[in-house]
Amino acid sequence: MATLNLYQLSPWCIKPATNWRNCAMVELFSGSPRPPNWFCTHWWGEPLQDCVACIRRHCDVRQLCNQSTYYWICAYANRQHALSQELSDDPKETSFYRAMCQAEGLLLILDNVGPAMPFTRVWCAYELSMALIDTTREKPPLLLDTVAHTQAGALLQQQCRLLQRTTIHPTTMCCCSTGSWAVPACHQPTLHTRTAFTFWLMLYLLPPRHTCVQILLSNIISSP
Repeated sequence: MATLNLYQLSPWCIKPATNWRNCAMVELFSGSPRPPNWFCTHWWGEPLQDCVACIRRHCDVRQLCNQSTYYWICAYANRQHALSQELSDDPKETSFYRAMCQAEGLLLILDNVGPAMPFTRVWCAYELSMALIDTTREKPPLLLDTVAHTQAGALLQQQCRLLQRTTIHPTTMCCCSTGSWAVPACHQPTLHTRTAFTFWLMLYLLPPRHTCVQILLSNIISSP
């Protein structure tokens, strides 16, 4: 059970439990709408217990009420047996974007398996880009918080310490004995700072020859 992830839970539990009611998993536990406070972007292959530990740590760091704070996770919020109805050719017409529009912040969860597999996933990259550069959002810009587990967390902590020695202060850092780190964007950093910080993490956590890194570097070099 320590390695159980959403790729396994979805066909084994979520789909069988929700198919007969044509609903999402969250609807089995709630009889009324629950607008999300935080939108989670993560990799389905991370162990579920690590994901839960990271979310709990984030809730503690931000001093949120665990009875009234709602985290949007696609596996539980979407109807997994009818995903074609949740998606669209235009990403802004999907349930993902609608959830981000309601949320006040995006929580990036970095796993220990890759580590940091979200940086290699197209949907995660899209969600991050919306937190960084979405100019059509009617509400205040999304907060962008990062929480990481063990290996990814240690690398993240190193980078935050380096940033704290510079003139850029995009985040604060907290750690816990379970091995997860939470980095809330408490000081509302500028868009430029938040973008630079996210790209810095991507470059640092992915192998130098990773496709995402090569594309990013080529774009930076070719930029005027």
